[in-house]
Amino acid sequence: MVQSKVCEQADFGKSLFERLSSLGHKKHLLNVQYRMHPSISRFPNAMFYNNKISDGPNVINKSYERRYLDGRMYGTYSFINVKHGKEVFDDWGRSRMNMAEVAVVLNIVKILSKATATTGRPLSVGVISPYKAQVVALQDRLGKTYENQRDFTVKVKSIDGFQGSEEDVIIISTVRSSNHGSIGFLKNPRRTNVALTRARHCLWVLGNEPTLSKSRSIWGKLVEDAKDRGCFYNVDEDERLSNAIKQSDGSPSFTRTERKEAFTAKMKAKVAVVDSPKKPSKSKYRLKQLDLDIKCESSKSWRAKKPQKANSMVEELSDFMASSLNLSALDG
Repeated sequence: MVQSKVCEQADFGKSLFERLSSLGHKKHLLNVQYRMHPSISRFPNAMFYNNKISDGPNVINKSYERRYLDGRMYGTYSFINVKHGKEVFDDWGRSRMNMAEVAVVLNIVKILSKATATTGRPLSVGVISPYKAQVVALQDRLGKTYENQRDFTVKVKSIDGFQGSEEDVIIISTVRSSNHGSIGFLKNPRRTNVALTRARHCLWVLGNEPTLSKSRSIWGKLVEDAKDRGCFYNVDEDERLSNAIKQSDGSPSFTRTERKEAFTAKMKAKVAVVDSPKKPSKSKYRLKQLDLDIKCESSKSWRAKKPQKANSMVEELSDFMASSLNLSALDG
């Protein structure tokens, strides 16, 4: 993923295949898709492939359609408007999350899990978000809840992490919720294409309708498409989802202090491996000092809007780890 606007303008994000094609090399485009139900493939086919891709005989067959949950909202293709969600930065001020959407995703997964246990029909669920902080928040709260459940799997990854994968049901959490319609790199058409084409039987997109509509992007067109096709729903149309949002306190999975303690413990474990037990080293004393610094900053309640000091500490720890590794290599 290219984050720098300068690099993006210089086409650093252009794939090898795009470069070869632009140089005149022959290309053979996919013309039949065998993964998505036609209701799912319809929008990306029109937006990205000029309707040149046909649906394979397997996905056209009536038997390919699945209904995992009751209610029109949970059909093969739907946009669920989470209008009360708020986007916030993570502890480092680098990535965004939307805890209302987290609550909705967790509730839908829970309902799907119960339905699978009742029917006994295998089901794979994929949860996709373009933002790392949202992925982490979802993974933290899901934990190992469904690890041992038979015939039910849940994978939570970024868009890039899902490239090349497919699942029965895909839930996309778009995260962004702002008055001015800014959606950042969510506008990237390549990544949008990947996200919208991972589902086999059901694709449910969660997002803030006003924000996405104002963005003048593919996501705005998706909202319009969902409305035109009668696949647009407000989250409060399912009382279970609206209650889940109300019960959510809007806070991340762990407190800032808990995250800092976990981070410090991880660094200590790494230092223990590289620090030589045969001779004394200054590394232990330096680590203690960094540990105290982190705890001190935690007690002051770090603010996401001022992450500079936090970032400098992380960089210092990284440099410290690198130097420790170098010394260990020299000693060997």
